[in-house]
Amino acid sequence: MNRMVERAEFLPKTNQVQLSWKNNFTDIALQNATYDYAMIAVPFSKVRSWRFPNTFFDPTLTDAITAVPYTTDCKLNATGPGVMLASYTDNDFGLRFASLTEQEHVQYVLNAMVEIHGDVARDQYTGKYNRICWVLDPLESGSWASPSIGMHELYIPAYFKTENNMIFVGEHTRYTHAWIASALESGIRGSVQLMLELGLVDEAKEITKTFMARWISI
Repeated sequence: MNRMVERAEFLPKTNQVQLSWKNNFTDIALQNATYDYAMIAVPFSKVRSWRFPNTFFDPTLTDAITAVPYTTDCKLNATGPGVMLASYTDNDFGLRFASLTEQEHVQYVLNAMVEIHGDVARDQYTGKYNRICWVLDPLESGSWASPSIGMHELYIPAYFKTENNMIFVGEHTRYTHAWIASALESGIRGSVQLMLELGLVDEAKEITKTFMARWISI
């Protein structure tokens, strides 16, 4: 719907979730819409900037939203020059690279490739590149979750609970975080969770069976 949500609030009188956003970041007034449930597939790096007025989560989930850190291939069966993932820098070092201009960053990577592989890397370089710094992406503010030791054991049980009619999904809520497959699997888990909330047990079983979510027992 092309909306960037800024606030989520549980409304106990109607047992609904109200989501709020601005049509333009300069607007003062917020636009609102209410839903029976909200499945939040947003990185915690963005959720932690949301406001949750009059809405309280289990302390473990609140801690997870605030604490889980974020870090900042080749063309198969294709013809022509190859494509190389030349730099994959994370953590604080990745933040420093985001401050470089695009040209400086690309030149740094090219120089590193030449140092490793020799002048053939410079000769074969086509000048085509795609620089992505996830920390600069307004919808991401980070690339993937990078939980510290013990965070999975502490936080994952909280993701399996539906609180204030909100269900949190995304790669950051899976054991095998950081992968697209993990994001998809969390979507299955969130769908099953929502079905059970609605009392649709047979439908939840069918989702589990169809998408092979064998880690869920119903």
